[in-house]
Amino acid sequence: MATGDIKKDNDHFTCSICLESLKSPRSLPCLHTFCEPCIDSHILSTERTAGHKIAQYLCPVCRTVVRPKHPIADTKTWASNLPHNFTISSLMGNTNETGKKQCNSCERRKMRRSASTWCRECCEAYCNECLEFHRWQKTSMNHNVTTIDNLHTDSNEIYLKSISDACRVHCIN
Repeated sequence: MATGDIKKDNDHFTCSICLESLKSPRSLPCLHTFCEPCIDSHILSTERTAGHKIAQYLCPVCRTVVRPKHPIADTKTWASNLPHNFTISSLMGNTNETGKKQCNSCERRKMRRSASTWCRECCEAYCNECLEFHRWQKTSMNHNVTTIDNLHTDSNEIYLKSISDACRVHCIN
């Protein structure tokens, strides 16, 4: 995608079901992302239309067949079991009350701390405490980390082009 093709109105952060900003973004295996409540409604609507318990459903965008990891589980839990799209959450600029970027690691632990750094490999924002832990880890000790103040944050174009939700290690292309 060419830089000029990226819209500044952040269509990447809009749920294609409700057409609003993503809330609790969940990703399907096809990498389309939706609000958790919206994809939940889609799954339950698909089941109501079928008139019986379903074992799969279609992505609302590309119509890819989605088979849940635990199809025997209650259909109401399928959406909550989808992976949270932390990349989109991070890029949406989740901020705390002071308008500063939140630490993604703290956020997953239900804590709110301002982030001071950004890891370009992990595509995550870290507070000083979490950054220290990040640097202790053998797998992430040599990652390219920069301060958030040094990022060119006039738009998300740089990161949207370089970030993939697919794991570089485990995903076979």
